[in-house]
Amino acid sequence: MIVRRFYEELGLLLYAVCMSDGEIQAKEKRVIDRTIDQFLSQYPDFEKYGHVKNLLLTKIHFYHAIDNHIKPSAARNSFLVFVKKYRNNLDGESRKIARLLLQKVASAYGGVSAEESQLLKLLED
Repeated sequence: MIVRRFYEELGLLLYAVCMSDGEIQAKEKRVIDRTIDQFLSQYPDFEKYGHVKNLLLTKIHFYHAIDNHIKPSAARNSFLVFVKKYRNNLDGESRKIARLLLQKVASAYGGVSAEESQLLKLLED
């Protein structure tokens, strides 16, 4: 249940990162969609692999945050509270996938900011 929730929170974090400049860029959405789709295509039976299957939750929560105009600060804080509480319960594969997604999204528009670098450090092993 913790891993599933992590991927849900990751969707909120990606939303907050994309909104850091005040709006979500089309390129950022494409990066999220393509990266998740690439993971899914690498695992034809992805439903057998929890960390890959849960990426669908990341995508759903990302678009849910957009559709519901969630405050970026609330989305970011939700992720931070969760990770600080459950950091030791997260497997390395999930953190690796999250780092990759966050790095790609942060780099998609304007480069990685200092705040984004701090978030990436939270996901280190």
